Amino acid sequence: MKKLYILLCGATAALLMAACQGGKTAAADAEAGDTLEMKYAKLLTIVKHGDVEETSDAAEGIDYQYTEAIIANPWKAGTMLHRYILIPKG
Repeated sequence: MKKLYILLCGATAALLMAACQGGKTAAADAEAGDTLEMKYAKLLTIVKHGDVEETSDAAEGIDYQYTEAIIANPWKAGTMLHRYILIPKG
């Protein structure tokens, strides 16, 4: 009986650890867009997405459809803590 209890506890612990890994991706895996460089905020990535061709060098005057703010997890490198989609009002 004690062996069965230990086996069940071990299986439960293994399942909980596997479930906690999640499907979160790194902040650097953002879709193509105009990424703003931050000098000091290394855990913050801001990507502006627009409806114009992404390869153009002239970024002035572009009306962006939305802005994506990605906050990297400081406790687990390479994972995303939060993602915010900012849509302009109006």
